[in-house]
Amino acid sequence: MRWILLAVAIAASPLLSAQEARFNQVELQAEASREVQNDLMTANLYAEASDPSAAKVADQLNRVTAEALKTAGAEKAVKARSGHSQTYPVNDRNGKLTGWRGRSEIRLESKDNRAMAALIGRLQSSMQLSGVSFSVSPELRR
Repeated sequence: MRWILLAVAIAASPLLSAQEARFNQVELQAEASREVQNDLMTANLYAEASDPSAAKVADQLNRVTAEALKTAGAEKAVKARSGHSQTYPVNDRNGKLTGWRGRSEIRLESKDNRAMAALIGRLQSSMQLSGVSFSVSPELRR
């Protein structure tokens, strides 16, 4: 019986010393929140292309995306960057390759909703709008 008690005392001793080392520490936690308006507008636009040649699909999408980014770059109130891009094969029912299809996206962000809406309108001549969302900007969040 003595050996069992001694083993428990030895096993518990590291726990006691760890607790003793923290006896003079204080832990504080605070939280504050307030309601704010969504001030950042984000839009995603895309272009799609199909062709028997994968190189032609990629070239067409690259041209459309580059032109859209150039147009967006002229609008100083809007940040624009390229997004996801992909090219994939199109097969018939027998599994034979019949062509290629691709999709390229751009992402726009702005706090100026009017400038963003006008830019989206101009870009929709060559791209389709896939979504618009509103959120709190990192600056306002901080």
